[in-house]
Amino acid sequence: MPLTKRSGTFPNAKKSLGQNFLIDKNIARKIVDAVPAKAGQTVLEIGPGRGILTECLLAKNLQVIAVELDSFYAEYLTDIFKNYTSFKLIHRDFLKIDLLQICKEPFHIVGNLPYSITSPVLFKLIQEKKLILSATLMMQREVAERIIGVPRTKNYGILSVWVQAFASVRLVLKAPPDVFRPRPRVESAVIQLKWKNDAEQILKNDVYFLKLIKSAFQKRRKVLRNALKGFIPPEIQNAIHFDFARRAEEVPVEEWIMLSNRLQNMKRS
Repeated sequence: MPLTKRSGTFPNAKKSLGQNFLIDKNIARKIVDAVPAKAGQTVLEIGPGRGILTECLLAKNLQVIAVELDSFYAEYLTDIFKNYTSFKLIHRDFLKIDLLQICKEPFHIVGNLPYSITSPVLFKLIQEKKLILSATLMMQREVAERIIGVPRTKNYGILSVWVQAFASVRLVLKAPPDVFRPRPRVESAVIQLKWKNDAEQILKNDVYFLKLIKSAFQKRRKVLRNALKGFIPPEIQNAIHFDFARRAEEVPVEEWIMLSNRLQNMKRS
């Protein structure tokens, strides 16, 4: 099924929605091939736009739920995929949707995300992670590199620690600007997240954990003894078996989780 209308029939991309449409079918196929879904399983697509990923998903015999905010493309996709019983279009803002109302069984997520909503989408996925088997997401390359960042590198920060506390992450591919229309000013990348089954048992208080790592990385040039003295009093630091002589970027995710849990235990005792 062709995915382009006659010349001039697509409206201009809306800056307010951060629209940059993927036009490279080879990259679209690689993204969909990376999604670890089996035939018959459900994949929720965030912002399908002109449907280039949607077509590849349907070709793999997947059940597709496409969430599209733009009225034109919601109507367009409904029309071009009307013969697919495995396709469902939801014309709404993904960030305002209760995922449990959409699908009762766990599902996979894929999407070419508008750069401006990448962080809100990630936080929503973490909040509703029990329903999500995996998430394969296109985003700004700089943000992707921060998410997959490792200790002792400039990319390792709040986003790295927060996401990796809940999910294993990997880089799928990088995408140059010329595979999109309109052409963005920055490079993009696709990463994949798979949730850790025991994340909730390991991390006792995710709200406190986020406050902890924010406090540490906001003063990333300072050693933790000084960076965290407003968050963890010196007498508490001295009572915990943890090396506060390091900078935030030197501490692995597992140790951040351990520190957060120990502090929570001390509060309860």
